[in-house]
Amino acid sequence: MTGQGATAGPAHASTTVPATPAVDPAVDRAVDRAAGQSLNRRVTVDSLWILAGYAVTSGAGFVFWIVAARLVPPAELGLNTAIYSIVTAAAAVAASGVGNALLVMLPVSGGARARLLRLGAGTGMGIATVTGLIAGVLVAVFVAPQGPPVVTVLGVALVTVVWSLFVVKDPVLTALGHARYTLAVNGPVNVAKLGLLPLLVVVAGTSALPVVVASVAPAVLACLLVFGFSLPRLLRRTPDGATRTADRADQSRDEAATASGNGISPVSVSEPETVPETVPETVPEAVPETPRGWLERNRRAFALFVLRDGTANGLYLGVILALPFLVTALAGAEQGAVFALCFQISLVLDLVVIGVGAALATHSAGAETGAPAAAMRVWLQVLAVVTFGAVALIAVAPFLLGALGRFYEGSAGITVIVLLAAGSVLRTSFEIWSATLRARQHTTIVLICTALFAAGLVPLVLVLTPRFGAVGAAAALLVVTVGLGVAGVVGLLRPLLAGRRSAPAVPASVVPVPAETGVRA
Repeated sequence: MTGQGATAGPAHASTTVPATPAVDPAVDRAVDRAAGQSLNRRVTVDSLWILAGYAVTSGAGFVFWIVAARLVPPAELGLNTAIYSIVTAAAAVAASGVGNALLVMLPVSGGARARLLRLGAGTGMGIATVTGLIAGVLVAVFVAPQGPPVVTVLGVALVTVVWSLFVVKDPVLTALGHARYTLAVNGPVNVAKLGLLPLLVVVAGTSALPVVVASVAPAVLACLLVFGFSLPRLLRRTPDGATRTADRADQSRDEAATASGNGISPVSVSEPETVPETVPETVPEAVPETPRGWLERNRRAFALFVLRDGTANGLYLGVILALPFLVTALAGAEQGAVFALCFQISLVLDLVVIGVGAALATHSAGAETGAPAAAMRVWLQVLAVVTFGAVALIAVAPFLLGALGRFYEGSAGITVIVLLAAGSVLRTSFEIWSATLRARQHTTIVLICTALFAAGLVPLVLVLTPRFGAVGAAAALLVVTVGLGVAGVVGLLRPLLAGRRSAPAVPASVVPVPAETGVRA
């Protein structure tokens, strides 16, 4: 290899670095494949912790709803589930955008983590106040018009703020590298609400919204513990996000180079044999960015992410979580109770893909190679697990509904569970694809897809639910979910097919060096 000297001129001198020899495309593919496998391993570890927390939540939650169905009459239970669903929907609208923004930005925020977390918590509480007031008005008008309207509206708004913080804590803990703590927090919360429900029924009766109170009270204590005690300690103990991301990238590159089997580093720069005299011996080091400077530089990106992703989740997750409320308003409290209980039973399938998607988003935020292939592998694994779970859930549905009581056993609940389970399987591709888009902060296309989803679902629910009750709402959800499933599959396949068609002359694993240094003569 021979180097070229600097060319002096009246204005400046420049240095030309010789081109790096092309690397065998097979080597480059091996590098990308190994990087993707490293990403896949990290996603798997965090996913297992998140899923363990969801398993405890689902198990305790199912027992909770069995106890509720046994203790609370269907009409009153339908009222409880309607209020609970609209609160969780309003909280999801407020918390999802903020939570996903923190999920992908905290790992790369460096020393600005604490400031970013305070910004996220404040933003989430502000949005939750607005969505909670709207939810309170809906409850006061359509579900509980007999109560004091001001008290109802303010009470629902306060509960929404608390629940939004409870939702945000999971992505924050995951982004900080402590996904295992979600199990330590969510497990006791679900056990506590299970023990609190019978006590409330005995002390205050079934008309005092025991399901809502039993669900929210432990969440209040959990929020005080996490945000007041645990997170400040974790922020002091945990290495900053920039360091963790850099270490993760270095590990991926080292593993990729080893896997290629030829010792070629995936990041290489060719050095010229002679160093021109015009190039200074030392290059001034860049001044480290302050936490305040990082936050100010990324504040607009954070706001846009929250706006787009929050709106997208409001049109997607918010509408889905609000379905028990809509069924109660359109078909009566008993049909609302049927749909709400079947929805809680089938929710275990969605929790699987949500947990994996959260882990994929936070780890893909720092990955430069292998992400599309890793996302496809993750989706195929999730698809297999959720499909198996759906078949098993449908098989045991008669026994589950029988445990809820005779009313639910003979109320077309099996049909509702079948329709909801099929929708959960179809949604897996969209959930994984949208997680990869959020990791790259490409949320506009997610917003477009969810807007179309909501535009198709709400009118269909309004048409089918008054006539077919809970079955009509479940059927409407399944029909519209087909479009999301197709969009997800196409979105996951496109980068893989594009990568196979393109064959660059210089592999992506080689870092180009500018030909001109701009050094003054």
